[in-house]
Amino acid sequence: MKHQQAPMLREREQYLSKLHSRGLSLKYIKDTECDLLRLIKALDLCDDSKRSISVEEIRDTVSRIRNCPVSKMHDYGSRGDAGFVSMLILCFSWLDDIGLLDNRYSKTSLLGHLFPNACPRVRIALYPLLDSRISYLEKCKSLLICDRTLKEIALYQLRIIELLGIESGKMVDAEELSDAAIKWANMPKGPRHRVYPNDSSHAKFFRMAKNWLSDMGKYQQDEIKYPYKEEIEKYITWIGDEKGLAETTAYARRSELSGFGKYLEEKSILLSDLRAIDIDEYINERFHTRHLGRYAIHRLLGSIKDFIKFSALQGWCKRGICETISFPRMYEHASIPSHIPSKTLQSLVAKAERIDSRTTKRNYAILLLLVIYGFRRSEVANIMFNDIDWENEKIRITHAKTFVTNEFPLVHSVGNAIIDYLKNERNNKSRCEYIFINSRPPYNRMGPGSITNMVRNLLLEENVKLKHYGPHALRHSFATRMINSDKSMKEVADMLGHQKIDNTCIYAKVDVKSLHSVSDMNWEGLL
Repeated sequence: MKHQQAPMLREREQYLSKLHSRGLSLKYIKDTECDLLRLIKALDLCDDSKRSISVEEIRDTVSRIRNCPVSKMHDYGSRGDAGFVSMLILCFSWLDDIGLLDNRYSKTSLLGHLFPNACPRVRIALYPLLDSRISYLEKCKSLLICDRTLKEIALYQLRIIELLGIESGKMVDAEELSDAAIKWANMPKGPRHRVYPNDSSHAKFFRMAKNWLSDMGKYQQDEIKYPYKEEIEKYITWIGDEKGLAETTAYARRSELSGFGKYLEEKSILLSDLRAIDIDEYINERFHTRHLGRYAIHRLLGSIKDFIKFSALQGWCKRGICETISFPRMYEHASIPSHIPSKTLQSLVAKAERIDSRTTKRNYAILLLLVIYGFRRSEVANIMFNDIDWENEKIRITHAKTFVTNEFPLVHSVGNAIIDYLKNERNNKSRCEYIFINSRPPYNRMGPGSITNMVRNLLLEENVKLKHYGPHALRHSFATRMINSDKSMKEVADMLGHQKIDNTCIYAKVDVKSLHSVSDMNWEGLL
């Protein structure tokens, strides 16, 4: 009689009917009914209850019913009280079934989608930083990361909290994170570890933790330290503000000068005591250890000289050192551009179209753009949807060095390859505005480095001996074809995006037709 007079009769009967349909014993169903009555009374529920009940309230309620004190917020598995765990999961499951469970971890939530079973959801919900964890999972889902990986991230978050104790809100640095990753990698497998350590556990734990902690703003990025950092950073700021040099140039100079600073520290040479002979010895060492060529040495010396000139103005080193620095002699157009024979190009394109992989169509379209138009790798990577005018069959490119935008006719084979990629291979759920994207989540723009690796791998398979294996070799080949097709230097310069025609003149040395006509001249009549 008391069962029928108690609140929420219909909800209890429906839940018990489900248990019966699953083939559970009559004794289990009766025990469940008794537990539900106790829960309803303890939670003060009635027939028209609409309030949302949190997992913490459920835990505290079950703790009072079972007379089991709460020791740790999420450590219910170590109590040795199977009845406590069973009743906790029962209450969680029933409230979820009748729609009174907190929406953050109900069966209609992201956690409910990833973990339909109530047992893992209870544990996940009871761990600290729930809102932060759910927010990060939703952000990952918006990047089209698959459910399997999302589930793995959710479980790793629990291990990260256990090993780092980040519920206190403290910052975590790389050293502490690495120590925790080592502990995780050495942890034995067990029933409580749904994600198990393996050979790559250290790196995986570190990566997962760093990404999540960085998203929360709790990862303390190690400051990159190198000798004379303060002086070099002031110089980098100066060349950006006063000289207007690009960020890529500033990045390259920082890298070159940090290496120079490390050398000075190793040799116990103070910047204030620097001599020209010290610079000569550094260049000589780099030449022999790094096998730098004439152009690389010239560029490195240019960076060092400019820094020394700035340092002298700041009073950090002696004046007059710059005047004693001598550069290697550079000969304009001394080298012949490395290009690929036409037969090799044809074989390369044909093979790229036949390769059986999930990126075949994307790579084939990219290769055609590089071969047919001679674009730079960054120019291809930066092609966006609004850069192609399908109606008028035009493709618009902003050249990487001059930032000048040019329109080119869209060759049918290229247009068809791009359409084939967009229709049959690209993940168009991605919100990325660039045409060529990575084949794995989060489906961001395909970077220039990835294009280089793709072209390099294809060229290496051709077993052809080249000076350079990369997209720029395709650009040189395009320019060579244009020169040998009787195109003027101005036309070739415009297509390559060269601001100065002098930069294009280097390809005159591979104008085979003109060279043949020169060799066929009657030189005797001119002598």
